[in-house]
Amino acid sequence: LKRLSRCAYSPRQKRVHHLVRYSSMDAGVSPGMFLRFVLATSMITVAHANSSFDPEALVTDDECVAADGSCGLSALQLRGQEVESFDAEREGNSSEWDPHNMCNGTRYNVLTHGCCAGRVFHQKRYGCCGKTKIYRTGTQACCYHPGTSGTQIYRTGKQNCCDSPPGVCTIRKGQWSCCGAKRGGRRRRRRRRRA
Repeated sequence: LKRLSRCAYSPRQKRVHHLVRYSSMDAGVSPGMFLRFVLATSMITVAHANSSFDPEALVTDDECVAADGSCGLSALQLRGQEVESFDAEREGNSSEWDPHNMCNGTRYNVLTHGCCAGRVFHQKRYGCCGKTKIYRTGTQACCYHPGTSGTQIYRTGKQNCCDSPPGVCTIRKGQWSCCGAKRGGRRRRRRRRRA
């Protein structure tokens, strides 16, 4: 090992040499054996990544030749049948799935945008409240109670959406919520007494 350290190494080779030298010492394995293990593992990983998977070969690979059908299917054959049935379903639908939709005559991508009351909005920054109003997420929120007269947009941190009575209320200074609070009264947190 000392003889190897005298050779001129590139910076990458030095890192590998350092890794092999110190990692193998901790595990009680010789550096050469550790390096062989790392190389073998990487070769297996590359070979596995390059191998192609043919689901049709799984369906046709039948080792059973019994006429009565008493043979069982292996897990690989079952997996092949699942792929075959999925392909048949896909072929039944003549058109491929299109991630686009129409909103009031405007075509939009359903993965990134939405449609609310006939208007297209970006789902990362905006939301749709009750299918009628668009609001900015983060600074605003939606107060929607099905069966009530409508939807309300409120400012988060300054207002609350309450259940009873349903609607939006403004949080007063020094309070954390305005839902269910008596008007004019100020709620305080009760302190524990020490004995």
